[in-house]
Amino acid sequence: MESIRTSMKAEAESLKNLVDEVSSENIEHTHIKEKTLLNMLKSQETTYDDYIAYLGEMSDEFQQQLYLENQKILFSKTLKIKTIPETTKPVPPVFTAGQFSKHDVAKLPGRVNVPNAEPKKRKIQFMEAVREYSVPGVVNAFHVSLDKSDRLWVSDWSGNLVQTDLHGNRLQNIETSHGHGYHTTTQDGDLIYTDSDKNVIYSIISDKRITEFRKTGDWTPLSVHSSSINGDILVGMIKDKEAKVTRHSKTGKKKYRTYKGTTKDRNCIVVHTTSQKMTVDSIILSSQQSITYPRGVCVDDENNLHVEQHYTNTVSVYKYLQ
Repeated sequence: MESIRTSMKAEAESLKNLVDEVSSENIEHTHIKEKTLLNMLKSQETTYDDYIAYLGEMSDEFQQQLYLENQKILFSKTLKIKTIPETTKPVPPVFTAGQFSKHDVAKLPGRVNVPNAEPKKRKIQFMEAVREYSVPGVVNAFHVSLDKSDRLWVSDWSGNLVQTDLHGNRLQNIETSHGHGYHTTTQDGDLIYTDSDKNVIYSIISDKRITEFRKTGDWTPLSVHSSSINGDILVGMIKDKEAKVTRHSKTGKKKYRTYKGTTKDRNCIVVHTTSQKMTVDSIILSSQQSITYPRGVCVDDENNLHVEQHYTNTVSVYKYLQ
């Protein structure tokens, strides 16, 4: 529709230019006509000036010959005066207004018409499988993270965390606690993963060296995510009936604490949920609705907030207050 509106504006601009062009030509024609009339009047003025000069000469001659005794000869000469030259009265142009209406003008530009055709069904383009391979050391693939070197980290529910290349060759194997969504790759290509048994977050850099990223104390880390906006690490944790998400820098330093279900939109706006009632904070929703158990939240490119209702198959979508 935007392209149609652009075409309509371009066509209207073209029509305006044509009207301006025709008007300019008509105005130029009046200048030419005016010049012709002025030249004609100037010529007639010259004719009358010459005739007036002629009459002056005749008057002088008459005055000089008044002394003649034979007046008959005098009058015979003076009566031979040229007649007044004839001239034509110029006919001025007259403007005749054009006869048109809005309806007449509406016929000039193009129109937007909806073709009377049967809508065609879209062809369903299924995603093409590029390759498929088995990951050795993984019982049931549960979660996957891809680093910038096109290497995969695949985990299962039994606590196996395996690094593999795109051909299925195992590069590294780690034994950790079971869980889902407990590992992520950073902007630098490092792996961050949680161990819910030891309450520790670990990192693996490019040289395969495992280092302690951060201890979580009495809180059990369940999930971890590396922000693509600024590289911050978000960690979801629980303790008894409480839940929270902490934000850390890439070095493991804690920046601030919020509650369970934190995510950031493209404008770096932090969205958080409360701990006990487990409902999305109403200040970022256009309407407040009850949420049973927001296991996860995320924000799309259109600033819609998606809230996963755990233990159900429901995802609630909310619009931000602008």
